[in-house]
Amino acid sequence: MYDYHLHSHFSGDCEEEMENTILEAIKRGGKHLCFTDHLDYDYPDTEIQFEFDAEGFIETFEHLKEKYRDEIHLQRGIEVGLQPHVIEQSLQFIKYFKPEFILCSFHVAEKKDLYRGDFFEGKTPEEAWDVYLEDIITTLTNFKEYSVVGHLDILKRYNEGVKSIPYAYYKEKVDMILKIIIEDKKGIEVNMSGLRSDLNETLPHIDIIKRYYELGGKYITIGSDAHLKEDIYSHFEEMLEMLQDIGFEYFTIYNHKKPEQISIKSTLESL
Repeated sequence: MYDYHLHSHFSGDCEEEMENTILEAIKRGGKHLCFTDHLDYDYPDTEIQFEFDAEGFIETFEHLKEKYRDEIHLQRGIEVGLQPHVIEQSLQFIKYFKPEFILCSFHVAEKKDLYRGDFFEGKTPEEAWDVYLEDIITTLTNFKEYSVVGHLDILKRYNEGVKSIPYAYYKEKVDMILKIIIEDKKGIEVNMSGLRSDLNETLPHIDIIKRYYELGGKYITIGSDAHLKEDIYSHFEEMLEMLQDIGFEYFTIYNHKKPEQISIKSTLESL
């Protein structure tokens, strides 16, 4: 099993010790774990600190990678929460941190928080979709140092009105984003966190994953977005089957930021 989106105690919203998660993965027979702790510069909610201790992370991670090298493959990733005005600052961090995998996510728009709901105030659900997706387009036009884009339609997780808007309304803007990603030779993730919430669907929705495939997208990672050790590898086999049904023959892992394609059929047969 492979997991390319998970968090440890180095993320401001997670208390799970990194070693506990590694031991849980080994217990389950996992093959790969890529830790993607949060880096969100200028995050508007001051109650959460998303600028983590990079030196502490590197020291702990490298120690554990060596300690468990014969039992599991560990990778140093990062989940970069982007806004147009923090691109340069984020690039400087990436240059120092040297991650093997960069998950590009969008937790903020118009410098307003999605999780607490500030972003949605004074907007119709349609306006929220328009502004959020336009922000992503602007950012991805100017930021190319990423591996995949994370939970592309996470906006609907935080607002019932936004959730109720049909995909057909914002499909054109999503297409623009997917085409940028494909032109950049980058990928998207299938994020399992929505399946563990009232949303009860993957992020992005299967319709967007199908559209990525239709447009020629090739690189797709599977991530639990776990903040608890029990949630790693969440729905992994189910997602492989879903991707296979769509038409994908491979899912993607990364080594030193370079994509490697893993056979879905062979992986399912080995589970």
